[in-house]
Amino acid sequence: DAVLLCGGQALRLRSVLPDGYPKIMADVNGTPFFDILRHKLISKGFRRFIISTGYGHNIVMAYFLRACGNHDFGADIFTQFSRDLTPLGTAGAIRQAGFVMGGANFWIFNGDTYCDVDYAAMLDYHLKSKSVITVAHDDRMRHVGTFVASRRLIGLIPAAGGKHDMEELFTLLGSSHEPVGWFRTEAEYWDIGTPSGLEIFRKEEPWKK
Repeated sequence: DAVLLCGGQALRLRSVLPDGYPKIMADVNGTPFFDILRHKLISKGFRRFIISTGYGHNIVMAYFLRACGNHDFGADIFTQFSRDLTPLGTAGAIRQAGFVMGGANFWIFNGDTYCDVDYAAMLDYHLKSKSVITVAHDDRMRHVGTFVASRRLIGLIPAAGGKHDMEELFTLLGSSHEPVGWFRTEAEYWDIGTPSGLEIFRKEEPWKK
């Protein structure tokens, strides 16, 4: 499963997004970022998607049902939604998605980043290192919004206590001495979470290269 984290409130993008729109629905030259990210992953072989929503759920759901349908790009593409009814944070959203996912490992993608990682090499590294989660990073040690995790990670995310973000989760993993892998990618990293980052992404159109 590929979990797309789509529930961010887009606080930094509010000035350039319609009211109520989450970051993943940001317009990129006439196409929502949601489509650009999802189509790229489909082209790389991903076939099962969990769309994790919260803020702007109705907008994402309505767009998906209208423009995509449940089995677009072939009958082997399957998509389901996992909705946070109250803010759960990024880690909490991953735990929530765990109720509908299958398989021993799963992928996590931030809804405001784009990086064409070598997914096969990253998964191979993750499995060989026996990490509970592997983080893709660039040469500046910045995570690029792409993770692959063992299903065991779901049970390590607190089930109560309000919102739980990824930063909190990594602190918890460190204190518990859980193995975390770091996979370096040479692929260019794009962050559309700010007006300037979105404008650069629109101008460069890296998904077309």
